[in-house]
Amino acid sequence: MRRRPPPGSAAAAHGDSLANLADAFPRHGPPGLVQATRRQAANDFEQRLLDTSDHIYNLPLSSLTARFAILPREAAFAVHPMPRLVMDTLDDLNRSLLRRGLVPAFHLP
Repeated sequence: MRRRPPPGSAAAAHGDSLANLADAFPRHGPPGLVQATRRQAANDFEQRLLDTSDHIYNLPLSSLTARFAILPREAAFAVHPMPRLVMDTLDDLNRSLLRRGLVPAFHLP
């Protein structure tokens, strides 16, 4: 069972800024726009993609937190590229989900 972040914490407010994002875009996009509409996997492979995406979601947050706790802001990315590598991996994985029409689901740790 996943824990919910404490009310008022940065993690709890993480998605608040995106709450009204859908209202800023038209309901039907331009031709060729990839529109993910499914939330349920059609097979074991898709379920593995969804699960992996969900598990990897916490890694950029943890990696950035660790880097900024140890180093000054200016040096955090220059010394260790892990946050960027993790974010690129998550981006590639989510692109695969979107191409299959799946909406990536993120659960806060």
